[in-house]
Amino acid sequence: MTDKGYIVASELPWLGPNPPEEIRRFMEEGYPAIETLKENIEIARKCGYRIVSYFILPEKSWWTNYYTPMETKIASLKPKYRDDEEAISVLASHELEIEMYRKYSEYYGYVFYIMQIE
Repeated sequence: MTDKGYIVASELPWLGPNPPEEIRRFMEEGYPAIETLKENIEIARKCGYRIVSYFILPEKSWWTNYYTPMETKIASLKPKYRDDEEAISVLASHELEIEMYRKYSEYYGYVFYIMQIE
């Protein structure tokens, strides 16, 4: 038995090199702390963790469990809030997020890291 604990964390990194300018700008506004997969592994190492394994959340999970239900909900809320500029703006920001993922999912995604204290 070891006294070295494990930790599992998820993070949204860049998955591919040279993301297009449109998604880079979108992320600069919405998630400026985004790093590359390699950079996240190095950050974990510098914090005293060894990467035991990691996996990228499949695109299907984004659509099945998150974006498709969100699109359905947005469609149902638009008529209800059609006269509320702030609500419509929030809904539009979520639609933009969905569109960015639709166009650029090969460049970013959630990664689950399984780490052990060194």
